[in-house]
Amino acid sequence: MNENRPFMRWLSISIAALFLMSCGLTQGIPFLSTPAPTVPALASALPPGATPLLATATAQPGASPLASTPTPPPGATLPPATSVSGPVIAHFSSGEKIEITYIHMLDSVRGWAVGGVSKASDHVFRTKDGGQTWQDVTPPQPAAGQGIQWQALGAFFDTSSAWVEYAPQSGGPAPLSVSIWYTHDGGASWQVGLLDTSAYQEFFNPSHLVFVDSQHGWMLAHVGVGMMHDYVVIAATSDGGVSWQVLMDPVKDGGIQSCPKNGMAFADPKTGWLTPDCNGVDPTPHLFQTVDGGSTWTRLDLPAPAGQPDLFTNNSCGMHSPSAFSALEGAFDMKCVDNATFKVEHDYLYRTADGGKTWQTGSYPGGDLFFFSPQWGLALYQDLIQVTMDGGQHWTLKSQGITWNGQFSFVDTGIGWAVATNAAGNVALVKTVSNAGNWDGTWDILRPQIAP
Repeated sequence: MNENRPFMRWLSISIAALFLMSCGLTQGIPFLSTPAPTVPALASALPPGATPLLATATAQPGASPLASTPTPPPGATLPPATSVSGPVIAHFSSGEKIEITYIHMLDSVRGWAVGGVSKASDHVFRTKDGGQTWQDVTPPQPAAGQGIQWQALGAFFDTSSAWVEYAPQSGGPAPLSVSIWYTHDGGASWQVGLLDTSAYQEFFNPSHLVFVDSQHGWMLAHVGVGMMHDYVVIAATSDGGVSWQVLMDPVKDGGIQSCPKNGMAFADPKTGWLTPDCNGVDPTPHLFQTVDGGSTWTRLDLPAPAGQPDLFTNNSCGMHSPSAFSALEGAFDMKCVDNATFKVEHDYLYRTADGGKTWQTGSYPGGDLFFFSPQWGLALYQDLIQVTMDGGQHWTLKSQGITWNGQFSFVDTGIGWAVATNAAGNVALVKTVSNAGNWDGTWDILRPQIAP
């Protein structure tokens, strides 16, 4: 199941971000049980995406990274990378206070995060105590230079396997190469794959990196916009990040280049989904589905929801928040903007149990759809959080009256974390724990620091 969640709500301030922002909503979390600390505003955090891979090389923390060579044709033998100058990103010292800008917990005590200090998101951390203290396991990416601030974009599968891509924090033109680091020993050592981005110097905005196991992963990067097209590159690895193959790009097309893409999810090494929102330019809401690991994609047009045969006439509807439970079963959010008010007036939950051949539809509270299993999920929307325990047939309000936006990580019905950002731009790491599943919607502030 795809765990790269809405890790995807934080696109960089760039042309692509402006192009895609009409497809998303901000989500809120419950008001904190203690006042938020005053800290710098959260820098935009991107879930990673990528471009053609040139080379890989082993590196230990502190080693010099490697640079790319000119782009070879697809399938060509890749030459060794060459070294580049520049200092590595230094690890923080024991006891230093840090800011968490993205969190992915694996269980009640262990997890990964991205963050830093002073608006930076260039460090990678691990925790063994539920987020109170963190170990700095940042890959040896060169420190920023010539006005570039690097940003780490991560996918974290388990306590051993993680992938981190570095891209310019502000988006826009890419450097000549972008690194994707990977570890299979919990960050004790890293290897690096270098992405040649020379073909995308005009624009490069990674947005998604998803893995279904320790070997199979996909990267999605936005490389251009125009005439209601969102030009993207999709690359895949089947060996844990050692090598990558470009499956789709603006030249190969594959039928997926029109309309902004806001979500990507894979259920297994073969079956995956892309969610586009055409903002009414294409009046028929649809999904893109692959059953061959991303080499080809098929458009699936969606029917109007039950009881709303004329919904698409007066509303502009698009798909969001993909959840892939198996090769046949998935759930999606359809957001519909009223053509008169230009506001999201309707949300519908779409579910399939046969790979998209038929659909079950129902009302949905709205906001970000976040499923942990086929039955249990959350609706995260501005000033409320609602929970379903029956696959979306019924929803129960759990908290409301909040002033926050959040990036969430829940490990079960009882324990969750969020990177919370208030209207003033202050950021805090918060945690909630329910009493035997009776979640009261309160959150406690954690004050993360580097472990002794």
